[in-house]
Amino acid sequence: MNKERLNIFILIDALGWELAKDSGFLQQICPVRMPVKSILGFSSGVIPSILTGRYPKEHKHWSLYYYSPATSPFSWTPSLSWLPAGILRSRLYRKLVEERSKRLMGYSGYFETYLIPPEQLYLWDICEKKNIYSPGGIPQQESIFDILKKKRAPYRSFTYPLKDKEILQRVRLSLRKKEAGFYFLYLSELDALLHSCCRHKQKVQQALAGYQNDIRCLYETACAGFKEIGLFVFSDHGMAEVKEGVDLKAGVEALGFAVPKDYAAFYDSTMARFWFFNPKAKAAIADFLNKQPCGRILSAEEKQRYGIDFADDMYGEVIFLMNTGTVINPSFMGRRIPEGMHGFDIDDSSMDALLLSNRLPEQKITDVKDFFSLMHTASGKTKVLYFLNSSVRAGAEEHLLRLIKGLDKERFAPLLACPQELLAQIGEEASRYGARCCAVSIRRWRNLRHIFKFLRLLIKEKPAVVHAHQFFASRFAAPLAKLAGVPLTVETSHLREAWRKGIKRAYFIDRFFYRFVDKIIAVSGAVKNYLVKEKKLPPDKISVIHNGINLMDVPFSSNLSPAHQRNQFTFGVVGRLEPQKGHKYFLEAISRLDGRYKGARFVIAGEGSLRGELERQAAALRIAHKVEFFGFRQDIERVFRELDVLVLPSLYEGLPLVLLEAAAFAKPAIATAVDGSAEVVIHQKTGLLIPAQDVLALKKAMEFFLENPLLAKEFGANARKHIENEFDISKQINRTEALYTQDKL
Repeated sequence: MNKERLNIFILIDALGWELAKDSGFLQQICPVRMPVKSILGFSSGVIPSILTGRYPKEHKHWSLYYYSPATSPFSWTPSLSWLPAGILRSRLYRKLVEERSKRLMGYSGYFETYLIPPEQLYLWDICEKKNIYSPGGIPQQESIFDILKKKRAPYRSFTYPLKDKEILQRVRLSLRKKEAGFYFLYLSELDALLHSCCRHKQKVQQALAGYQNDIRCLYETACAGFKEIGLFVFSDHGMAEVKEGVDLKAGVEALGFAVPKDYAAFYDSTMARFWFFNPKAKAAIADFLNKQPCGRILSAEEKQRYGIDFADDMYGEVIFLMNTGTVINPSFMGRRIPEGMHGFDIDDSSMDALLLSNRLPEQKITDVKDFFSLMHTASGKTKVLYFLNSSVRAGAEEHLLRLIKGLDKERFAPLLACPQELLAQIGEEASRYGARCCAVSIRRWRNLRHIFKFLRLLIKEKPAVVHAHQFFASRFAAPLAKLAGVPLTVETSHLREAWRKGIKRAYFIDRFFYRFVDKIIAVSGAVKNYLVKEKKLPPDKISVIHNGINLMDVPFSSNLSPAHQRNQFTFGVVGRLEPQKGHKYFLEAISRLDGRYKGARFVIAGEGSLRGELERQAAALRIAHKVEFFGFRQDIERVFRELDVLVLPSLYEGLPLVLLEAAAFAKPAIATAVDGSAEVVIHQKTGLLIPAQDVLALKKAMEFFLENPLLAKEFGANARKHIENEFDISKQINRTEALYTQDKL
């Protein structure tokens, strides 16, 4: 998070639009002003929606209490039913019940028993079991505090039990010290004032003037220390004046049904919620409620529209909502009629929340849950540190460059750490794509100087994600990242490590280091099978995300190559000149071709340790005059355009980018049926699959295309369509970004 940039979010409970719109409240520093629809219910449901961007049915917080004897924190209270009624209904008894229940259940959230009948306490559980203003406080959904923690963004949160004045004073001190770039303040006292003094306009205006003065001072302090400031003052709901109270509870009880034998009911101030265990009770109570002029039973359509259509009727089978200005009295919330109340129909303007800001929000704000998107954007970008331990630019390195290029830079900030030799080859391109680069190489655990350099980098940059490529990189990066407190470690496994023989196949070492890797990306189903069956890694830790290619860079063309138009049909191998790629089988197959294919042309593009050996092999096979060694080519697109058929005679692969690149240029392929190659090439539709190390099969495959050049054109067009459907780069990027943020794929 930029230290010169500051965002302050102030949630003032119950500061409705009707209260602030004509008062000029914070007008000078917050010229952007708008009413915002609330969410039906009380702060116990609305604030979790603000913090998660979700409706109550998704985060499972709504009214504070719901029927659940099996999980009730008060399940022990029936053992005290022998106490005199006067003691059971005393405030002291309730206080003891609250404290013991919190201690027994380990609750850290808001907790009060109000006036729930003591003999019914054991029927109810509470939704707010943890402090919702801290990471993990809303277990069903990711809150803004989870996101800030995951991004390792410096932030400060100030909420009750601190008094509002103390919160504002502490924030000013923190701003002077520049302790964070993100502040969240929850000011709760206006809600209590409006409940008790809603009609006392002078008291209300005095309270607003006090908030205005304190927030203005806070803003001035912020302006003195930061260059760019976002100030967002918002609320959860408005407040309506109460005109009357109705004893709905007495009317229901007069019907003669028993709690909890026939039904259970919870009487909030503005709604009554019912659970039924007797069909007759349900019919009679529903009939009674439908006849009441003071409110209505919410329909299924209304529940859905308000986002409270809980699948299991968690908060009530029947919900009776009071008319605006009318409360249930007495209720489980109290016996006195308050001057002001919220929790009425959100279509009534008195329930509107508000947003006041010093700048126009980028996001569309339709209801209070959209305040989450404001905070999410202000929380900063997710910093991702990519770590490579290789020294040569090859498939994995190309994969990473494409990933960095396609990454949403509005949400993610990439940082590349790799050996200097590799940085010289890809650093300029990575920088052009928006990554900052750093030279780091760790080859051995005894390389303490390099290990400490990497640790210093992690501590300084504080990435939210460390993403290593291949096990050789992650076995160093993952444990060091965890030591530095990085929340998420990822490895992309690019291929089956067929080169590992003997003691090197002792995968217990891998399993030890994979304990420090949170998520593994397998570039193909074959690679995942290898990781699960050979390395014995848990399958739920592994996501298959296929390599992709940006088809926008390659306009579709199904023309045969320029060489073919000169009566030359060109086969080519593109890739590193290393044993894995099987070039020697390509050369042997060429030597066995019938002499009548004089128009055939053969090229090899790439560099590597086998260059000299392969040139000598071509000479020994007397085909040196037929084979062109291009070496490393920057203009790889031109190479593909020269080909009629790509040949990939590899011994093992992950999911070869070269097959995707060839298909993008509408070129068919002859590939060995190993690992991910078989997921890209559809046999006899987009190319031909042959056994590995089978020279005769490779020879016959080349003869097939030499004798059927129009099929090469057809197969190439099919290949292009296949990758358009299955291997577009956007799918790879989107799924990788979702993994970084741990969203559902």
